[in-house]
Amino acid sequence: MGSAFLAVRPGPDGFEKQVVLHCARRERLEEIAAQAKLAARLSHAGIAHVLDVGVHEETCYVVTEHVSGTTLRAALLRHGRLPWPQVARSVSDAALALAYAHGRRDDDGRLLGIIHGRVSPGRITVEPSGNARVTGLGLSWAWPEHLGFGAPEETRREPMDGRADVFALGAILRHCARGPDLPDPLAQLIQRATDALPEHRCTAAQMHDALIDILRDAEPVAAE
Repeated sequence: MGSAFLAVRPGPDGFEKQVVLHCARRERLEEIAAQAKLAARLSHAGIAHVLDVGVHEETCYVVTEHVSGTTLRAALLRHGRLPWPQVARSVSDAALALAYAHGRRDDDGRLLGIIHGRVSPGRITVEPSGNARVTGLGLSWAWPEHLGFGAPEETRREPMDGRADVFALGAILRHCARGPDLPDPLAQLIQRATDALPEHRCTAAQMHDALIDILRDAEPVAAE
């Protein structure tokens, strides 16, 4: 497990940018650098970017973009159960970002195999604009435990792919948007996303599209 600190990264002409500094023991450099190198290849508006990785004395570090806003975890602690459309919008944004990450390929057209591996309500941040962004991608080493949102294959110590992230998104929907007012299509999507068998789950892209359809169908129809 590592430590994280809010820091300021200086730039030219006095420009400063808030970043997050994630630190761990130097002996973990190979593992940390491998994850950071993959994550640094991602460029998507819904993902907090990896900016740098390095070593200082006996500490290795990863610098990531700081995302201002409120995490779903913080909103849940403050308000209790959240309105399902609010959660669905945030999870749809996260699903779109993760679909992009899952689909990234190398120069030879091979999938890079990028997954988040630690998606949770604390790693989906809703910005003041209302858009949600995924943080912590490339930092699964910092959170060895994934309590409550980890896919069954993780518990079984089996290989994981993007469908493990889909399970986590489904678990987040179930955890944050409880209640009898959930529309049936959303309840069915949650059930499919959290199926114990990865091959029965939808993809992140399919989850995004399904959530957009569910939200659209729930909008009140304007009177003619």
